[in-house]
Amino acid sequence: MINIAPLLQDVTNANELQSTVEAMAVACRQVGFFYISHHGVSLDLQNRLEEASRTFFALPMAEKMDVAMSQGGSAWRKLAIWYLKLA
Repeated sequence: MINIAPLLQDVTNANELQSTVEAMAVACRQVGFFYISHHGVSLDLQNRLEEASRTFFALPMAEKMDVAMSQGGSAWRKLAIWYLKLA
């Protein structure tokens, strides 16, 4: 678990900022992912995003490909529009 608060605040301690960045780099190289804390995202939004992702990934592949990463920026707009239709 990596506390990312130093990345989001006006940090005057360069060592704290460097330590956070190094922890992220090590986690990416050695594990491939990491969990973060102190990100400021509300629990409600986290739960809604998790539910939206479960709903999305349960779709047939053809529907998911309509918002494929290869489509770049417009794909994310399509995903947002799709999600808003669920709400």
